[in-house]
Amino acid sequence: ARFYNNIFHNAGSGKLVVKSGGRTALFNNNAYWGYQIADLTETNPIITNPMIIAPLTINAGINNTNNFKLDSDSPLINKGVHVKDIEQQNYWLPYEGLKDF
Repeated sequence: ARFYNNIFHNAGSGKLVVKSGGRTALFNNNAYWGYQIADLTETNPIITNPMIIAPLTINAGINNTNNFKLDSDSPLINKGVHVKDIEQQNYWLPYEGLKDF
């Protein structure tokens, strides 16, 4: 499994654990916030408040996703890495998400 350009946001006291111990999962350029311990082998971690608008306000439906967007002052804006550059043009998905959420 490969995890690129994600935000792992913890509003509680949970511990982030990868069951493979990092042996079969590749993590690169992910942001982490709210974790006391992150047991990952991360290539390029970003440890900062992502400034998600209201991550704890949940309403059902695709039309209610604005609370999960980044605030305009977020340090993560334009910080994603180009996956094809990491995968050396061998990335298997034809469209890698050309637009941030």
